[in-house]
Amino acid sequence: MEFSSTIRVSDLNDFIAPSQDCVVALNGKLKTVETAEEVQLQPRVRAAAAGAAAPPGSLNAPAPGDPVKVSLHDCLACSGCITSAETVLLQQQSGDEFLAKLADRGLAVVVTVSPQSRAALAAYFGLSPAATLARLAGWLKGLGAVAVWDLTTARDLVLLEEAAEFVGRFRATSSGGSNGAGDAAASSSGGPAATGEAAPGPLPMMASSCPGWVCYAEKTHGAKVIPYMSTTRSPQGAMGGLVKSLVAAAWGVSPAALYHVTIMPCYDKKLEASRDELTITADEAAAVAAGPAAVAGESGSDMEVDGGAAAAAGGGANGVSSSGRVAEVDCCLTTGEVLQLLQQRPPPGCSAQALLADPSAPCAAPDPLLPPPPASLAASSSSSAGLAVAAGGVLLPPPDDRLYGLRDASSSGGYSDYVFRAAARELAGVELPAGPLPWRALRNADFQELTLEVPALGAGQVLRFARVYGFRNIQTLLRQVKMGRCGYQYVEVMACPGGCLNGGGQPKPPPGAGASPQQLLEQVEAAYAHGDVAARAPADNPAVALLYSRWLGGRPGSAAAQRLLHTTYREREKTVNTAMVANW
Repeated sequence: MEFSSTIRVSDLNDFIAPSQDCVVALNGKLKTVETAEEVQLQPRVRAAAAGAAAPPGSLNAPAPGDPVKVSLHDCLACSGCITSAETVLLQQQSGDEFLAKLADRGLAVVVTVSPQSRAALAAYFGLSPAATLARLAGWLKGLGAVAVWDLTTARDLVLLEEAAEFVGRFRATSSGGSNGAGDAAASSSGGPAATGEAAPGPLPMMASSCPGWVCYAEKTHGAKVIPYMSTTRSPQGAMGGLVKSLVAAAWGVSPAALYHVTIMPCYDKKLEASRDELTITADEAAAVAAGPAAVAGESGSDMEVDGGAAAAAGGGANGVSSSGRVAEVDCCLTTGEVLQLLQQRPPPGCSAQALLADPSAPCAAPDPLLPPPPASLAASSSSSAGLAVAAGGVLLPPPDDRLYGLRDASSSGGYSDYVFRAAARELAGVELPAGPLPWRALRNADFQELTLEVPALGAGQVLRFARVYGFRNIQTLLRQVKMGRCGYQYVEVMACPGGCLNGGGQPKPPPGAGASPQQLLEQVEAAYAHGDVAARAPADNPAVALLYSRWLGGRPGSAAAQRLLHTTYREREKTVNTAMVANW
Protein backbone atom coordinates (compact mmCIF):
# COMPACT_ATOMS: atom_id res chain seq x y z
CA MET A 1 0.00 0.00 0.00
CA GLU A 2 1.36 3.39 -0.93
CA PHE A 3 1.60 6.03 1.77
CA SER A 4 3.01 9.02 0.10
CA SER A 5 3.12 11.87 -2.33
CA THR A 6 6.00 13.51 -4.19
CA ILE A 7 7.46 16.93 -4.62
CA ARG A 8 9.10 19.15 -7.16
CA VAL A 9 11.40 22.03 -6.37
CA SER A 10 11.26 24.10 -9.54
CA ASP A 11 7.71 25.43 -9.43
CA LEU A 12 5.88 27.84 -7.16
CA ASN A 13 3.34 25.13 -6.39
CA ASP A 14 5.65 23.08 -4.20
CA PHE A 15 3.29 20.12 -3.93
CA ILE A 16 2.17 17.76 -6.67
CA ALA A 17 -0.15 14.80 -6.74
CA PRO A 18 0.95 11.23 -5.88
CA SER A 19 0.90 10.24 -9.54
CA GLN A 20 4.43 11.44 -10.19
CA ASP A 21 7.72 9.88 -9.21
CA CYS A 22 10.23 11.26 -6.78
CA VAL A 23 12.61 13.70 -8.45
CA VAL A 24 15.37 13.57 -5.83
CA ALA A 25 16.62 10.62 -3.78
CA LEU A 26 18.52 10.79 -0.51
CA ASN A 27 21.65 9.21 -1.92
CA GLY A 28 21.88 11.85 -4.63
CA LYS A 29 20.78 9.51 -7.43
CA LEU A 30 17.46 9.29 -9.19
CA LYS A 31 15.33 6.31 -8.25
CA THR A 32 14.34 4.11 -11.15
CA VAL A 33 12.78 1.10 -9.41
CA GLU A 34 9.75 1.13 -7.14
CA THR A 35 10.37 -0.64 -3.85
CA ALA A 36 8.16 -2.55 -1.49
CA GLU A 37 6.67 -1.13 1.69
CA GLU A 38 9.89 -0.79 3.64
CA VAL A 39 12.22 1.97 4.61
CA GLN A 40 14.72 2.70 1.84
CA LEU A 41 16.49 5.76 3.26
CA GLN A 42 20.17 5.41 2.45
CA PRO A 43 22.53 7.77 4.28
CA ARG A 44 25.50 9.18 2.43
CA VAL A 45 28.85 7.67 3.34
CA ARG A 46 31.61 10.01 4.37
CA ALA A 47 35.19 9.25 3.48
CA ALA A 48 36.80 7.65 6.52
CA ALA A 49 40.02 5.90 7.34
CA ALA A 50 40.02 2.22 6.56
CA GLY A 51 38.70 0.25 9.46
CA ALA A 52 37.73 3.34 11.44
CA ALA A 53 34.59 2.87 13.48
CA ALA A 54 31.73 5.20 12.71
CA PRO A 55 30.73 7.40 15.63
CA PRO A 56 27.13 6.99 16.80
CA GLY A 57 24.74 9.22 14.88
CA SER A 58 27.16 9.92 12.03
CA LEU A 59 26.04 9.81 8.44
CA ASN A 60 27.93 6.59 7.70
CA ALA A 61 26.16 4.65 10.44
CA PRO A 62 24.43 2.29 9.89
CA ALA A 63 26.23 0.67 6.98
CA PRO A 64 25.04 1.43 3.46
CA GLY A 65 22.23 -0.83 2.45
CA ASP A 66 20.80 -1.25 5.96
CA PRO A 67 17.28 0.13 6.32
CA VAL A 68 16.94 3.20 8.51
CA LYS A 69 14.08 3.16 11.01
CA VAL A 70 12.05 6.36 10.79
CA SER A 71 9.05 7.06 13.00
CA LEU A 72 6.37 9.70 12.64
CA HIS A 73 8.18 11.75 15.28
CA ASP A 74 11.21 11.92 12.96
CA CYS A 75 9.27 13.46 10.10
CA LEU A 76 10.06 17.02 9.08
CA ALA A 77 6.93 17.24 6.90
CA CYS A 78 9.11 18.17 3.95
CA SER A 79 8.16 15.24 1.66
CA GLY A 80 11.87 14.75 1.06
CA CYS A 81 11.89 11.11 2.09
CA ILE A 82 8.29 9.88 2.17
CA THR A 83 7.84 9.66 -1.57
CA SER A 84 6.60 7.16 -4.10
CA ALA A 85 10.18 5.99 -4.59
CA GLU A 86 11.21 5.80 -0.92
CA THR A 87 8.14 4.62 0.97
CA VAL A 88 8.15 4.54 4.75
CA LEU A 89 6.09 1.81 6.33
CA LEU A 90 3.96 3.56 8.95
CA GLN A 91 2.92 0.39 10.73
CA GLN A 92 0.83 2.04 13.42
CA GLN A 93 -1.35 3.93 10.94
CA SER A 94 -2.06 1.73 7.97
CA GLY A 95 -4.91 -0.12 6.36
CA ASP A 96 -3.52 -3.44 7.58
CA GLU A 97 -3.44 -2.16 11.16
CA PHE A 98 -7.02 -0.92 10.80
CA LEU A 99 -8.17 -4.36 9.63
CA ALA A 100 -6.27 -6.03 12.47
CA LYS A 101 -8.00 -3.85 15.05
CA LEU A 102 -11.39 -4.63 13.52
CA ALA A 103 -10.68 -8.28 14.27
CA ASP A 104 -9.78 -7.52 17.91
CA ARG A 105 -12.81 -8.34 20.05
CA GLY A 106 -11.39 -6.30 22.90
CA LEU A 107 -11.71 -3.03 20.94
CA ALA A 108 -14.61 -0.98 19.64
CA VAL A 109 -13.51 0.59 16.35
CA VAL A 110 -15.06 3.98 15.55
CA VAL A 111 -14.45 6.09 12.43
CA THR A 112 -14.63 9.82 11.66
CA VAL A 113 -14.85 10.99 8.04
CA SER A 114 -13.61 14.44 6.99
CA PRO A 115 -15.65 16.57 4.54
CA GLN A 116 -12.67 16.77 2.16
CA SER A 117 -12.35 12.98 1.99
CA ARG A 118 -16.09 12.64 1.55
CA ALA A 119 -15.97 15.09 -1.36
CA ALA A 120 -13.01 13.31 -2.98
CA LEU A 121 -14.75 9.94 -2.87
CA ALA A 122 -17.97 11.53 -4.15
CA ALA A 123 -16.11 12.94 -7.15
CA TYR A 124 -14.25 9.66 -7.73
CA PHE A 125 -17.44 7.55 -7.79
CA GLY A 126 -19.76 10.15 -9.31
CA LEU A 127 -22.04 10.25 -6.26
CA SER A 128 -23.52 13.00 -4.13
CA PRO A 129 -21.77 13.69 -0.78
CA ALA A 130 -24.75 12.31 1.19
CA ALA A 131 -24.88 9.08 -0.82
CA THR A 132 -21.10 8.72 -0.52
CA LEU A 133 -21.13 9.07 3.27
CA ALA A 134 -24.07 6.66 3.62
CA ARG A 135 -22.40 4.00 1.46
CA LEU A 136 -19.03 4.52 3.13
CA ALA A 137 -20.67 4.14 6.55
CA GLY A 138 -22.47 0.99 5.38
CA TRP A 139 -19.20 -0.50 4.16
CA LEU A 140 -17.27 0.44 7.32
CA LYS A 141 -19.97 -0.99 9.58
CA GLY A 142 -20.01 -4.12 7.47
CA LEU A 143 -16.29 -4.49 8.21
CA GLY A 144 -16.99 -4.18 11.94
CA ALA A 145 -16.89 -0.48 12.86
CA VAL A 146 -19.45 0.27 15.59
CA ALA A 147 -19.87 3.99 14.81
CA VAL A 148 -19.18 6.27 11.84
CA TRP A 149 -19.24 10.05 12.30
CA ASP A 150 -19.16 13.04 10.03
CA LEU A 151 -16.62 15.62 11.21
CA THR A 152 -19.04 18.57 11.01
CA THR A 153 -19.74 19.00 14.74
CA ALA A 154 -16.04 18.98 15.63
CA ARG A 155 -15.35 21.49 12.85
CA ASP A 156 -18.15 23.75 14.12
CA LEU A 157 -16.67 23.68 17.63
CA VAL A 158 -13.24 24.54 16.23
CA LEU A 159 -14.55 27.49 14.21
CA LEU A 160 -16.29 28.95 17.27
CA GLU A 161 -13.15 28.52 19.37
CA GLU A 162 -10.95 29.97 16.61
CA ALA A 163 -13.15 33.08 16.33
CA ALA A 164 -13.24 33.57 20.10
CA GLU A 165 -9.46 33.19 20.32
CA PHE A 166 -8.89 35.76 17.58
CA VAL A 167 -11.28 38.33 19.08
CA GLY A 168 -9.54 37.91 22.43
CA ARG A 169 -6.11 38.41 20.88
CA PHE A 170 -7.25 41.43 18.89
CA ARG A 171 -8.77 43.15 21.90
CA ALA A 172 -5.75 42.39 24.08
CA THR A 173 -3.38 43.77 21.45
CA SER A 174 -5.51 46.88 20.91
CA SER A 175 -5.47 47.57 24.66
CA GLY A 176 -1.72 47.01 24.87
CA GLY A 177 -2.02 43.75 26.77
CA SER A 178 -0.03 41.58 24.33
CA ASN A 179 1.92 42.96 21.41
CA GLY A 180 4.71 40.57 20.70
CA ALA A 181 5.91 37.01 20.77
CA GLY A 182 7.63 37.47 24.10
CA ASP A 183 4.42 38.50 25.83
CA ALA A 184 2.70 35.29 24.82
CA ALA A 185 5.55 32.82 25.08
CA ALA A 186 4.39 31.45 28.39
CA SER A 187 0.81 30.88 27.28
CA SER A 188 1.83 29.31 23.98
CA SER A 189 4.56 27.03 25.27
CA GLY A 190 2.66 25.93 28.36
CA GLY A 191 -0.68 24.20 28.62
CA PRO A 192 -4.12 25.74 28.77
CA ALA A 193 -5.04 26.93 32.21
CA ALA A 194 -6.89 24.35 34.28
CA THR A 195 -8.59 26.85 36.57
CA GLY A 196 -8.74 29.91 34.32
CA GLU A 197 -8.53 31.00 30.72
CA ALA A 198 -5.22 31.23 28.90
CA ALA A 199 -3.74 34.67 28.25
CA PRO A 200 -4.26 35.90 24.66
CA GLY A 201 -1.33 35.55 22.28
CA PRO A 202 0.06 38.12 19.85
CA LEU A 203 -1.00 39.03 16.33
CA PRO A 204 -0.96 37.94 13.60
CA MET A 205 -2.78 34.81 14.71
CA MET A 206 -1.99 31.95 12.34
CA ALA A 207 -4.38 29.03 11.93
CA SER A 208 -2.83 25.75 13.04
CA SER A 209 -5.13 23.06 11.67
CA CYS A 210 -2.59 22.00 9.02
CA PRO A 211 -0.11 19.54 10.62
CA GLY A 212 2.45 19.98 7.83
CA TRP A 213 2.61 23.69 8.61
CA VAL A 214 2.69 23.02 12.38
CA CYS A 215 5.56 20.54 12.04
CA TYR A 216 7.49 22.98 9.83
CA ALA A 217 6.98 25.84 12.29
CA GLU A 218 8.02 23.80 15.33
CA LYS A 219 11.11 22.24 13.77
CA THR A 220 12.30 25.11 11.59
CA HIS A 221 11.30 28.37 13.30
CA GLY A 222 10.53 27.35 16.88
CA ALA A 223 10.00 30.05 19.48
CA LYS A 224 10.10 32.83 16.87
CA VAL A 225 6.82 31.64 15.35
CA ILE A 226 5.06 29.37 17.87
CA PRO A 227 3.47 32.21 19.93
CA TYR A 228 1.62 33.40 16.83
CA MET A 229 0.02 30.01 16.16
CA SER A 230 -3.59 29.49 17.16
CA THR A 231 -3.93 27.14 20.12
CA THR A 232 -7.30 25.86 18.83
CA ARG A 233 -7.12 22.23 17.82
CA SER A 234 -7.82 21.04 14.32
CA PRO A 235 -11.19 19.31 13.75
CA GLN A 236 -9.40 15.95 13.86
CA GLY A 237 -7.83 16.85 17.20
CA ALA A 238 -11.11 18.13 18.61
CA MET A 239 -12.98 15.00 17.52
CA GLY A 240 -10.32 12.83 19.10
CA GLY A 241 -10.82 14.54 22.44
CA LEU A 242 -14.60 14.17 22.23
CA VAL A 243 -14.40 10.48 21.32
CA LYS A 244 -11.93 9.46 24.02
CA SER A 245 -13.73 11.42 26.75
CA LEU A 246 -17.47 11.82 26.15
CA VAL A 247 -18.10 8.82 23.92
CA ALA A 248 -15.95 6.53 26.07
CA ALA A 249 -17.78 7.70 29.20
CA ALA A 250 -21.21 7.34 27.59
CA TRP A 251 -20.37 3.77 26.66
CA GLY A 252 -18.84 3.02 30.06
CA VAL A 253 -15.42 2.05 28.75
CA SER A 254 -11.89 3.36 29.14
CA PRO A 255 -10.43 5.55 26.36
CA ALA A 256 -8.11 2.68 25.42
CA ALA A 257 -11.09 0.43 24.65
CA LEU A 258 -12.04 2.69 21.72
CA TYR A 259 -9.91 2.53 18.58
CA HIS A 260 -10.54 5.85 16.83
CA VAL A 261 -9.82 6.00 13.10
CA THR A 262 -10.01 9.17 11.01
CA ILE A 263 -10.22 9.45 7.22
CA MET A 264 -8.35 12.55 6.09
CA PRO A 265 -7.12 14.13 2.82
CA CYS A 266 -3.50 14.47 3.94
CA TYR A 267 -0.62 12.23 4.99
CA ASP A 268 0.52 14.84 7.49
CA LYS A 269 -2.62 14.16 9.52
CA LYS A 270 -0.81 10.98 10.58
CA LEU A 271 1.82 13.23 12.15
CA GLU A 272 -0.88 15.11 14.02
CA ALA A 273 -2.44 11.88 15.30
CA SER A 274 0.95 10.87 16.73
CA ARG A 275 1.46 14.13 18.66
CA ASP A 276 2.11 13.68 22.37
CA GLU A 277 -0.14 16.66 23.11
CA LEU A 278 -3.16 14.88 21.64
CA THR A 279 -3.28 12.12 24.24
CA ILE A 280 -5.44 11.59 27.29
CA THR A 281 -5.60 9.49 30.47
CA ALA A 282 -8.65 7.71 31.85
CA ASP A 283 -8.80 10.22 34.75
CA GLU A 284 -8.70 13.21 32.40
CA ALA A 285 -11.42 11.68 30.23
CA ALA A 286 -13.64 11.07 33.26
CA ALA A 287 -13.11 14.67 34.43
CA VAL A 288 -14.21 16.02 31.04
CA ALA A 289 -17.28 13.78 31.05
CA ALA A 290 -18.23 14.96 34.54
CA GLY A 291 -18.45 18.58 33.35
CA PRO A 292 -16.66 21.91 33.92
CA ALA A 293 -16.82 21.77 37.71
CA ALA A 294 -14.75 18.61 37.79
CA VAL A 295 -12.27 20.03 35.29
CA ALA A 296 -11.85 23.22 37.31
CA GLY A 297 -11.38 21.23 40.49
CA GLU A 298 -8.42 19.24 39.24
CA SER A 299 -4.96 19.90 40.60
CA GLY A 300 -3.83 21.81 37.53
CA SER A 301 -2.17 19.16 35.41
CA ASP A 302 -2.85 19.67 31.75
CA MET A 303 -2.71 17.49 28.69
CA GLU A 304 0.82 18.55 27.80
CA VAL A 305 3.49 15.95 28.51
CA ASP A 306 7.23 15.96 28.08
CA GLY A 307 9.02 14.84 24.97
CA GLY A 308 8.10 11.43 23.66
CA ALA A 309 6.98 10.03 27.00
CA ALA A 310 3.34 10.03 26.02
CA ALA A 311 3.59 8.61 22.53
CA ALA A 312 0.64 6.32 22.39
CA ALA A 313 1.80 4.12 19.55
CA GLY A 314 3.72 1.05 20.49
CA GLY A 315 3.63 1.10 24.29
CA GLY A 316 1.36 -1.05 26.43
CA ALA A 317 -1.92 -2.79 25.71
CA ASN A 318 -4.31 -1.26 23.19
CA GLY A 319 -2.04 1.75 22.62
CA VAL A 320 -1.67 2.78 26.27
CA SER A 321 1.78 4.20 26.98
CA SER A 322 3.81 3.48 30.08
CA SER A 323 2.56 6.79 31.50
CA GLY A 324 -1.06 5.71 31.11
CA ARG A 325 -1.76 8.04 28.20
CA VAL A 326 -3.63 6.95 25.10
CA ALA A 327 -3.81 8.59 21.69
CA GLU A 328 -7.07 10.39 20.96
CA VAL A 329 -6.75 9.41 17.30
CA ASP A 330 -5.29 5.94 17.03
CA CYS A 331 -5.07 5.65 13.26
CA CYS A 332 -5.36 8.14 10.42
CA LEU A 333 -6.04 6.81 6.94
CA THR A 334 -5.85 9.01 3.87
CA THR A 335 -8.65 9.03 1.32
CA GLY A 336 -6.39 7.18 -1.11
CA GLU A 337 -5.69 4.46 1.45
CA VAL A 338 -9.42 4.02 2.05
CA LEU A 339 -9.91 3.67 -1.70
CA GLN A 340 -7.27 0.94 -1.74
CA LEU A 341 -9.05 -0.83 1.13
CA LEU A 342 -12.30 -0.61 -0.82
CA GLN A 343 -10.59 -2.28 -3.74
CA GLN A 344 -9.19 -5.00 -1.46
CA ARG A 345 -12.46 -5.50 0.44
CA PRO A 346 -15.32 -4.49 -1.89
CA PRO A 347 -18.74 -3.93 -0.29
CA PRO A 348 -20.88 -7.09 -0.32
CA GLY A 349 -22.65 -7.59 -3.62
CA CYS A 350 -20.66 -4.85 -5.39
CA SER A 351 -18.40 -5.34 -8.36
CA ALA A 352 -14.70 -4.70 -7.91
CA GLN A 353 -14.93 -1.96 -10.54
CA ALA A 354 -18.00 -0.05 -9.32
CA LEU A 355 -17.44 -0.35 -5.52
CA LEU A 356 -19.41 2.47 -3.85
CA ALA A 357 -20.90 3.46 -7.21
CA ASP A 358 -22.72 0.12 -7.34
CA PRO A 359 -26.44 0.70 -6.54
CA SER A 360 -26.42 -2.43 -4.38
CA ALA A 361 -23.80 -1.01 -2.01
CA PRO A 362 -25.02 -1.24 1.61
CA CYS A 363 -25.94 2.07 3.24
CA ALA A 364 -26.02 3.28 6.84
CA ALA A 365 -26.79 6.66 8.33
CA PRO A 366 -23.86 8.40 10.05
CA ASP A 367 -24.13 8.24 13.83
CA PRO A 368 -25.04 11.08 16.20
CA LEU A 369 -22.10 12.26 18.26
CA LEU A 370 -23.19 10.33 21.37
CA PRO A 371 -24.96 7.25 20.03
CA PRO A 372 -26.28 4.51 22.30
CA PRO A 373 -23.57 1.99 23.15
CA PRO A 374 -23.20 -0.88 20.69
CA ALA A 375 -24.55 -4.25 21.78
CA SER A 376 -21.05 -5.50 22.57
CA LEU A 377 -20.59 -2.70 25.11
CA ALA A 378 -24.16 -2.21 26.38
CA ALA A 379 -23.56 -4.26 29.52
CA SER A 380 -20.86 -1.85 30.70
CA SER A 381 -22.69 1.40 29.90
CA SER A 382 -24.13 1.82 33.41
CA SER A 383 -20.90 3.13 34.92
CA SER A 384 -21.01 6.38 36.87
CA ALA A 385 -19.15 8.21 34.10
CA GLY A 386 -21.59 6.86 31.53
CA LEU A 387 -24.56 7.98 33.57
CA ALA A 388 -23.00 11.46 33.90
CA VAL A 389 -22.78 11.77 30.13
CA ALA A 390 -26.22 10.27 29.56
CA ALA A 391 -27.67 12.93 31.85
CA GLY A 392 -26.79 15.47 29.18
CA GLY A 393 -28.96 13.71 26.65
CA VAL A 394 -28.05 11.75 23.55
CA LEU A 395 -27.25 13.94 20.57
CA LEU A 396 -29.59 13.01 17.74
CA PRO A 397 -29.09 13.83 14.07
CA PRO A 398 -31.24 16.66 12.67
CA PRO A 399 -34.73 15.57 11.54
CA ASP A 400 -33.90 15.95 7.84
CA ASP A 401 -30.68 13.97 8.33
CA ARG A 402 -28.76 16.38 6.09
CA LEU A 403 -25.10 17.24 5.81
CA TYR A 404 -24.15 20.77 6.86
CA GLY A 405 -21.28 23.13 6.22
CA LEU A 406 -20.27 26.70 5.46
CA ARG A 407 -21.27 28.24 2.17
CA ASP A 408 -18.89 30.44 0.18
CA ALA A 409 -15.89 29.62 2.35
CA SER A 410 -12.50 28.05 1.75
CA SER A 411 -12.39 24.30 1.21
CA SER A 412 -9.82 23.94 4.00
CA GLY A 413 -12.45 24.37 6.71
CA GLY A 414 -13.52 27.95 6.16
CA TYR A 415 -11.36 29.35 8.95
CA SER A 416 -10.52 32.75 7.49
CA ASP A 417 -14.04 33.36 6.17
CA TYR A 418 -15.79 32.44 9.41
CA VAL A 419 -13.34 34.27 11.69
CA PHE A 420 -13.53 37.38 9.47
CA ARG A 421 -17.33 37.46 9.69
CA ALA A 422 -17.23 36.88 13.45
CA ALA A 423 -14.60 39.62 13.91
CA ALA A 424 -16.63 42.08 11.83
CA ARG A 425 -19.66 41.35 13.99
CA GLU A 426 -17.88 41.40 17.37
CA LEU A 427 -15.37 44.18 16.78
CA ALA A 428 -17.09 46.46 14.28
CA GLY A 429 -20.76 45.70 14.82
CA VAL A 430 -21.09 44.83 11.12
CA GLU A 431 -23.08 41.82 9.93
CA LEU A 432 -21.55 40.98 6.55
CA PRO A 433 -24.01 39.89 3.83
CA ALA A 434 -24.21 36.29 2.71
CA GLY A 435 -22.18 35.28 -0.30
CA PRO A 436 -18.50 35.07 -1.18
CA LEU A 437 -16.22 37.54 0.56
CA PRO A 438 -14.12 39.79 -1.72
CA TRP A 439 -10.75 38.02 -1.44
CA ARG A 440 -8.00 39.56 -3.60
CA ALA A 441 -5.10 37.54 -5.01
CA LEU A 442 -1.65 39.06 -4.43
CA ARG A 443 1.53 37.18 -5.39
CA ASN A 444 -0.48 34.27 -6.80
CA ALA A 445 -3.79 32.47 -6.39
CA ASP A 446 -2.53 30.87 -3.16
CA PHE A 447 -1.72 34.20 -1.47
CA GLN A 448 -4.90 36.23 -0.97
CA GLU A 449 -6.01 39.01 1.34
CA LEU A 450 -9.29 40.44 2.63
CA THR A 451 -9.76 43.81 4.36
CA LEU A 452 -12.50 45.71 6.18
CA GLU A 453 -12.33 49.23 7.61
CA VAL A 454 -13.39 49.35 11.26
CA PRO A 455 -14.25 52.96 12.20
CA ALA A 456 -15.61 51.76 15.54
CA LEU A 457 -12.05 50.97 16.64
CA GLY A 458 -10.63 54.31 15.58
CA ALA A 459 -9.60 56.20 12.47
CA GLY A 460 -7.65 54.12 9.97
CA GLN A 461 -8.30 50.82 11.74
CA VAL A 462 -8.55 47.97 9.23
CA LEU A 463 -9.18 44.26 9.64
CA ARG A 464 -6.68 42.57 7.35
CA PHE A 465 -6.80 38.81 6.82
CA ALA A 466 -4.85 36.50 4.50
CA ARG A 467 -4.92 33.01 3.07
CA VAL A 468 -1.43 31.61 2.56
CA TYR A 469 -1.14 28.18 0.94
CA GLY A 470 2.05 26.36 -0.07
CA PHE A 471 5.50 26.52 1.54
CA ARG A 472 6.87 29.15 -0.86
CA ASN A 473 4.16 31.55 0.27
CA ILE A 474 4.52 30.46 3.90
CA GLN A 475 8.20 31.36 3.84
CA THR A 476 7.35 34.83 2.52
CA LEU A 477 4.82 35.28 5.33
CA LEU A 478 7.23 34.16 8.04
CA ARG A 479 9.95 36.52 6.85
CA GLN A 480 7.46 39.37 7.30
CA VAL A 481 6.45 38.11 10.74
CA LYS A 482 10.01 37.74 12.03
CA MET A 483 10.94 41.21 10.76
CA GLY A 484 7.85 42.72 12.40
CA ARG A 485 6.46 43.81 9.05
CA CYS A 486 3.39 41.59 8.78
CA GLY A 487 0.31 43.74 8.28
CA TYR A 488 -2.22 40.95 8.82
CA GLN A 489 -4.07 40.15 12.01
CA TYR A 490 -5.17 36.66 10.97
CA VAL A 491 -3.74 34.19 8.46
CA GLU A 492 -5.17 30.87 7.31
CA VAL A 493 -2.05 28.79 6.63
CA MET A 494 -2.07 25.52 4.70
CA ALA A 495 0.94 23.59 3.43
CA CYS A 496 -0.72 22.31 0.25
CA PRO A 497 -1.27 24.75 -2.61
CA GLY A 498 -5.00 24.86 -3.20
CA GLY A 499 -5.70 23.80 0.39
CA CYS A 500 -6.98 20.56 1.87
CA LEU A 501 -8.99 19.39 -1.14
CA ASN A 502 -5.62 19.13 -2.90
CA GLY A 503 -4.07 17.15 -0.05
CA GLY A 504 -1.42 14.59 -0.81
CA GLY A 505 -3.61 11.73 0.39
CA GLN A 506 -6.44 12.33 -2.06
CA PRO A 507 -7.11 9.73 -4.82
CA LYS A 508 -5.69 9.95 -8.29
CA PRO A 509 -8.06 10.06 -11.27
CA PRO A 510 -9.72 6.67 -11.93
CA PRO A 511 -7.95 4.52 -14.55
CA GLY A 512 -9.36 5.10 -18.01
CA ALA A 513 -11.40 8.11 -16.92
CA GLY A 514 -9.39 10.44 -19.13
CA ALA A 515 -9.39 13.13 -16.43
CA SER A 516 -6.28 15.05 -15.42
CA PRO A 517 -5.47 15.68 -11.74
CA GLN A 518 -6.59 19.30 -12.21
CA GLN A 519 -9.91 18.19 -13.66
CA LEU A 520 -10.41 15.79 -10.77
CA LEU A 521 -9.64 18.59 -8.32
CA GLU A 522 -12.33 20.72 -9.96
CA GLN A 523 -14.78 17.84 -9.56
CA VAL A 524 -13.82 17.49 -5.90
CA GLU A 525 -14.39 21.22 -5.38
CA ALA A 526 -17.85 20.88 -6.96
CA ALA A 527 -18.65 17.93 -4.69
CA TYR A 528 -17.48 19.88 -1.63
CA ALA A 529 -19.94 22.68 -2.49
CA HIS A 530 -22.72 20.28 -3.54
CA GLY A 531 -26.35 21.16 -2.82
CA ASP A 532 -26.52 18.15 -0.50
CA VAL A 533 -24.48 20.17 1.99
CA ALA A 534 -26.82 22.74 3.50
CA ALA A 535 -25.53 26.05 4.83
CA ARG A 536 -25.57 26.35 8.61
CA ALA A 537 -23.68 28.59 11.03
CA PRO A 538 -21.67 26.63 13.62
CA ALA A 539 -23.62 28.25 16.50
CA ASP A 540 -26.86 26.87 15.00
CA ASN A 541 -25.70 23.26 15.33
CA PRO A 542 -27.85 21.75 18.13
CA ALA A 543 -25.09 19.32 19.05
CA VAL A 544 -22.70 22.25 19.56
CA ALA A 545 -25.20 24.05 21.79
CA LEU A 546 -25.63 20.97 23.98
CA LEU A 547 -21.88 20.36 24.21
CA TYR A 548 -21.21 23.90 25.39
CA SER A 549 -24.11 23.96 27.85
CA ARG A 550 -23.30 20.60 29.42
CA TRP A 551 -19.56 20.03 29.14
CA LEU A 552 -17.71 23.02 27.66
CA GLY A 553 -18.35 25.83 30.10
CA GLY A 554 -21.26 27.49 28.32
CA ARG A 555 -19.30 29.48 25.74
CA PRO A 556 -16.30 29.38 23.39
CA GLY A 557 -13.02 30.18 25.10
CA SER A 558 -14.09 28.97 28.55
CA ALA A 559 -11.61 27.08 30.70
CA ALA A 560 -13.42 23.80 30.01
CA ALA A 561 -13.38 24.46 26.26
CA GLN A 562 -9.68 25.32 26.36
CA ARG A 563 -9.02 22.08 28.16
CA LEU A 564 -10.63 19.89 25.50
CA LEU A 565 -10.48 21.96 22.30
CA HIS A 566 -7.08 23.66 22.53
CA THR A 567 -3.53 22.35 22.44
CA THR A 568 0.08 23.45 22.82
CA TYR A 569 3.20 23.61 20.65
CA ARG A 570 6.89 23.50 21.41
CA GLU A 571 10.20 23.81 19.66
CA ARG A 572 11.29 20.39 18.46
CA GLU A 573 14.61 18.91 17.49
CA LYS A 574 15.17 17.76 13.93
CA THR A 575 15.62 14.08 14.71
CA VAL A 576 16.57 13.31 11.10
CA ASN A 577 19.86 14.97 10.15
CA THR A 578 19.12 17.77 7.70
CA ALA A 579 22.19 16.81 5.69
CA MET A 580 20.30 13.69 4.66
CA VAL A 581 17.84 15.81 2.72
CA ALA A 582 20.24 18.57 1.72
CA ASN A 583 19.79 17.92 -1.97
CA TRP A 584 15.99 18.21 -1.79
